[in-house]
Amino acid sequence: MRYLTPLLLITTLFLAGCQSTPLTVRVNERVLDNPGLVTGRARTLLLPMDVDIKEMSVSGVSDVVPAWTSQSRRLIRDYLQANCPRLLKGATLVAMPEQADDDDRVQAHINLAHVVWADAFLMTRLGGPAWEHKIRHFDYGIGPGLEDLAAKTGADRALLIIGEDVHTTAGRKAMAFGLAALGVAVPLGHTFLAAALIDLHSGDILWMNSKVAVDATSLLEAKDVATTLDALFDGYPGIEAYRKLARDD
Repeated sequence: MRYLTPLLLITTLFLAGCQSTPLTVRVNERVLDNPGLVTGRARTLLLPMDVDIKEMSVSGVSDVVPAWTSQSRRLIRDYLQANCPRLLKGATLVAMPEQADDDDRVQAHINLAHVVWADAFLMTRLGGPAWEHKIRHFDYGIGPGLEDLAAKTGADRALLIIGEDVHTTAGRKAMAFGLAALGVAVPLGHTFLAAALIDLHSGDILWMNSKVAVDATSLLEAKDVATTLDALFDGYPGIEAYRKLARDD
C-alpha cells in the first residue's frame, strides 16, 4: 500500500484494540438518515485497486512481486464481480471506462481518495478524544472531482479496494524459528484489506471497513480471497449499529 507503511499499519492495528470504539466500520452521517445511499440496486464503479503482494526478506525488507500482485488483483476483481449483488445488497459492479485527455485528473482524484481514506483510517482509530466527533459524525470526502465518471458509467457510487499481503521467505521463517527459541518474536507478514464506498456526485465516503490477518491467509489463494472479502462486507452496511454509536452523545 502506497499511503500506509507496513510499520504504521501494524502499529495502528495493534493500538486500535485500545480505542473506545470497537466498530471497524465507518458510515457517513448522511447515510444514517438516507440508507438508500448505500443500498438498493445501484451501479457501483470499481476503481483501480491498490493491492500489493510483497515478499519479506531475512532482513525484513518487503518488496512488491508484480506477478503475485496481478494474480491477487484478478482474484479480488473476479470475486467482487461475481458476488457484488450479495456483498453490496443488490448493487451491480461496473468497470472503469477508457479515459482520454482527462487521465491525469481522474488519477489525481483516485490518489486523493487513497489519502483521505488513510487519514480517516488512522485518525478515527488513533486520534484520541479530539477525533471522537469524527467517528460519531463521519463526513470524510474527496469532493465532486469524479462526478463525470457517473455520467460515463451510469454509476452513482465507486468502490475503492486497498490492501497488502506480505509473504516471508524461507530464510526469514527459519530465522524466526531460531529466534523464537530465545524468546525473540520476529514479524512474519500480514494480510490487510480495506474497502471504501464513495458517492461519485458529492465525493463523500459513504462507508468503509477493514480486515487484518496475521495467520496463513493469502490473497494469492481464491478461497482466502473469498473468505476475506466476505468478512470485509459481513453485515454491510451496518447502519443500525452505527446509528446507535453516532447518536449516543
